[in-house]
Amino acid sequence: MNGQRRRSGEILAWALLRIRRGTQRAAPMVAALATTLLVAALGGLAWNLQATIASDLVDGSLAVIDVGADAADARPLTATALGAIAELEGVRSVEPALDGASLYAADGGWVLPIAAFQASQPPPGVTEPPGPGAFLAPARAQGADFAARVGEQLDLEITTRTGAEEGASTPIALTLSGAYDPAWQVYGPGVALLSFETALEIVAAREGMTPEGYLESAGVVSALVVARSPAQVGPLTAELRALGFAASPLADRLGRLPAVFTLLPLAAGVAAGLGLLILLASTATGIATMVRGQVRDLALLRVNGWSVADIRRLVVAESVLATVGGALTGGVLAALATPLVASAAAELLGSDPGIAALAWRPAVVSVVVVLLSVGASAVVARLAARRSLRTDPYLVIGRDGA
Repeated sequence: MNGQRRRSGEILAWALLRIRRGTQRAAPMVAALATTLLVAALGGLAWNLQATIASDLVDGSLAVIDVGADAADARPLTATALGAIAELEGVRSVEPALDGASLYAADGGWVLPIAAFQASQPPPGVTEPPGPGAFLAPARAQGADFAARVGEQLDLEITTRTGAEEGASTPIALTLSGAYDPAWQVYGPGVALLSFETALEIVAAREGMTPEGYLESAGVVSALVVARSPAQVGPLTAELRALGFAASPLADRLGRLPAVFTLLPLAAGVAAGLGLLILLASTATGIATMVRGQVRDLALLRVNGWSVADIRRLVVAESVLATVGGALTGGVLAALATPLVASAAAELLGSDPGIAALAWRPAVVSVVVVLLSVGASAVVARLAARRSLRTDPYLVIGRDGA
């Protein structure tokens, strides 16, 4: 083989053999595993937090305006008023709030106050709003296990007004379409959530009125106006106030939280930049250390007929293989662990993006980090090999005590 260029297969076989026998090859492998795991996990977590959790929590809230009717001189939120709000430019939807009545178990086992379901405030894990003739209930409340009865039609009672100071129980059948975590109490503790139309029928019956008559005369206490984008909240709020409504952006109640979450893209960029520097530095250090430890071995290869080009290819192959082993392990661990951590963080923050939405971003980040690590390994190995091969091989062997 002297004087002949060795084939890639032979180079690869030698590289694999030397990796198995060389303890110094562990340095770049461990460095690649640790840095890939760290960088990919942080990058994937930051991307998930910004793209899904923060989007669910803040972007939706930034586009919502709270309109109330209980302030002094505020315009009532009647059917006509709600219709006028829905027709304003930039309004995506109007979600009236309605309560003031209760559902009773026919056997008297429990009583749940009702509220109209608002799509911008769904309980965690609830993907579909209750339809007409259906309701959502806490998983457990007042000793009743509602989670076990999801899908059943329940025989219930409501209060119907029969006179000035008189009322009677009226039977009603509603389907329990879902259950939510009782610890989530945005609408209040132990609340049954119904569609606005169903809730309106029950509240109107309690007052002895038709739904249309109740909504036009009494109206609702408040409503959430969802804008098409956060940029339209300011103009819409001003327009609503000009029309006599007591309107305030929901973002005002969140204080500094929206500003904190809007910094997430910058934070993610800084974290990615620092992570990339750590990745490149650790890869360069590990590969340089490995090559320096092989100076005598490389000199022996040259004495035994290996060309400088073949030795350089061998060093690059060894470095890439060692890095691939560590980087792939770290990348796989990061891709598997990061969605679980992000899911736990989402639950703590009250968001529920779903594990599928949290899985692909860490996988993409892991692939990119692995490719960067391998690419950096190849470049550094080539440069380190070139430097190590400048010295006459016989001088190296004699200096190290052949």
